[in-house]
Amino acid sequence: MSEDYFGSPITQYENGCQMGLRMKLALDFLKVPGFIGSTPEADVKRALAVANELVEQSLSAGYMVALPESADLSVPFKRHIERAARANLYQQQVTQRIIGEVDRETPGLLRVPPGAHLPPLS
Repeated sequence: MSEDYFGSPITQYENGCQMGLRMKLALDFLKVPGFIGSTPEADVKRALAVANELVEQSLSAGYMVALPESADLSVPFKRHIERAARANLYQQQVTQRIIGEVDRETPGLLRVPPGAHLPPLS
């Protein structure tokens, strides 16, 4: 992975933006209790500095590898993608099965007409 890797386009679409690895790490650091201590600006700079150092040390130690520039992927990476795709398909199949079961038990429960007012969650 490199700082140019922005992750899954679908996840980024859900998040509303694309963030590099360093930014994602920095945001996670800011969520840790006790990390925030002074001004927001100082906390953000510290989180980004820690994230940058973590990525740099990981790259130099060989714990992270830059993604290939070409479309050629290694065999292990291709296998990983295939496993992830199979898991994703399985999850979709199970979701459809559960929806069917719930719909049989309580018809119409999962159907919400367009524009319907939903009660607030309490």
